[in-house]
Amino acid sequence: MDSEGRIGWGVLGAAGVARRRFLPALRAATNAQLVILGSRSLEHAAAAVEAVGQGRPVSSYQAVLEDPEVEAVYLPLPNALHREWALKALDAGKHVLCEKPLVLSSSEVDELAQAAVSADRVVMEAFMYRFHPQYERSTWEPLLRDIGAIRLAQVRFSFPFDRPGDIRENAELGGGALWDIGSYCLDVLTWQLGDVVEVQALGDLRGGTIWTAATELRFASGSLGTAWCSFAGPLSQRLTLVGEHGTIDLDGPFRAAGPATARVEVDGEVRTTLLPTDDCFRREIEHFGQVVRGHTTPAVALEDSARWIGVAEQVAKEILVAQASSRAMST
Repeated sequence: MDSEGRIGWGVLGAAGVARRRFLPALRAATNAQLVILGSRSLEHAAAAVEAVGQGRPVSSYQAVLEDPEVEAVYLPLPNALHREWALKALDAGKHVLCEKPLVLSSSEVDELAQAAVSADRVVMEAFMYRFHPQYERSTWEPLLRDIGAIRLAQVRFSFPFDRPGDIRENAELGGGALWDIGSYCLDVLTWQLGDVVEVQALGDLRGGTIWTAATELRFASGSLGTAWCSFAGPLSQRLTLVGEHGTIDLDGPFRAAGPATARVEVDGEVRTTLLPTDDCFRREIEHFGQVVRGHTTPAVALEDSARWIGVAEQVAKEILVAQASSRAMST
């Protein structure tokens, strides 16, 4: 903490989301400052630090964890590295804000939760979309009341992706659409509708990763949900909630910033509402700072992370088993 009470942050890696979104938001946050950024490439670290005008670059992740001025770390590393470096950060006495997916199995969420308790530190999954003002109670709950109890939720998120050699095509690094954009789809459904009691999934593979996934869910409440994510589809995201009296359509359920609208239809009457907006990354950083200071609890609880990740495990298993069976039948 500096003389102005700002939390000192360390960043592990110079990933695109860190450079384009997180670091500018960190600079704008009222209770945070960048202390140090580590990358395997000192040149990349230096460029990221220079662009944001804060902090100093180093050529290793461990150097970030050893810096005594760092209270909290942000992990935008490849998915398969999240568990390792989150545990190392906790062991070093740092609070952890980790990009989604937090880890790649619900058992690993439990492991992190135990490590966080032992270290007396906080771990939170960085679902920045949850900090969009459209989901604030004063905005969201009146919309839900209008449509009544939710019977069906449908969500989709896709964009065309074709970068041969990219980590998103590497199964060993947790690549593919399911663990990337699919994380948003499964999180928003379980966040809004709760525990899942039945999962059915189909999908397509590319390079051993799940490139497209279509999932049907039954919730303990009796509600149904469908999720579709794909790196082979158009640039599109949408959330539709069907209640007993009407429907809500969000045109930007996972938007980091910019305008958002809700189309609400109740008893045949339609209205379109312009929703408030803000920088979700900055709001996330400021919230996490409040959590670190003990002023509030994490908006994304580890129980939430374990719930959607457990569903994703089932989805991945069904798709991979079906693909293996299909290959066996064709040979």
